[in-house]
Amino acid sequence: MIFNAMKKKIFFICGSMNQTTQMHQIARHLDEYDHAFSPFYVDGFDLVLKKLGMIEFTVAGNKLSSRCRDYLRDQGLPIDERGCNRPYDLVVTCSDVYLQKNISGNRMVLVQEGVTDPESFMCHLVSRFRFLPLWFAGNALTGLSDAYEEFCVASDGYRDFFTQKGVCPEKMVVTGIPNFDKCRQYSSNTFPYQGYVLVCTSALRETLQFENRRAFIRKAVEIAGSRQLIFKLHSGEKHRRATREINRHAPWAMVFSGSSCRI
Repeated sequence: MIFNAMKKKIFFICGSMNQTTQMHQIARHLDEYDHAFSPFYVDGFDLVLKKLGMIEFTVAGNKLSSRCRDYLRDQGLPIDERGCNRPYDLVVTCSDVYLQKNISGNRMVLVQEGVTDPESFMCHLVSRFRFLPLWFAGNALTGLSDAYEEFCVASDGYRDFFTQKGVCPEKMVVTGIPNFDKCRQYSSNTFPYQGYVLVCTSALRETLQFENRRAFIRKAVEIAGSRQLIFKLHSGEKHRRATREINRHAPWAMVFSGSSCRI
């Protein structure tokens, strides 16, 4: 990787496809800087957990890291795995519930990735016992690291929401979210189905939270009525288990997992 010595360098830490495409879109507006991208990564003992496949439900898992890496390569973007070519003048990340050791001390901008997880029992436990890592609560505690200089949030409502959680209001800037601010751009597409009911699942169970998936599927069937039912599986959940459950309670439904589907 070759950087222009005259340009300042920005390091983008990616994650899920949603987070990765957000980072890519942000970088497009900063062409006066040198860019480098990396899949989300972990340090120390957490790296051992990754090698053992024990954090596959997170953006640092092997599956989502590989998907991110493939996207970066397909787009011809400069990759700096784990930020080894530091120092950087700025780090832009979609998550502060886990902060890598080698970006400590860097100027950092945090970008809201989307809707935050509900405040579960684990969330309250982590809030009470601060020795527990923030990522135990999913992304429900986004913004509470206070390790960034600016936190780019989706709306005035989210700014108030994060303020109530304890995020410093002076550090938040309402910018919107790249992937969700131009919904009209998705109206022209090649998706062959219309008039369907779309159901987006979650990875709550993978993050040790409760979810009654059977009741969820049955409620979706009730809402859909006679319309086509389509399930889009969460990237972090166990797809085989989720598909089996849908087959059992809604066998006529279509299931999308990544770019593939089953009819």
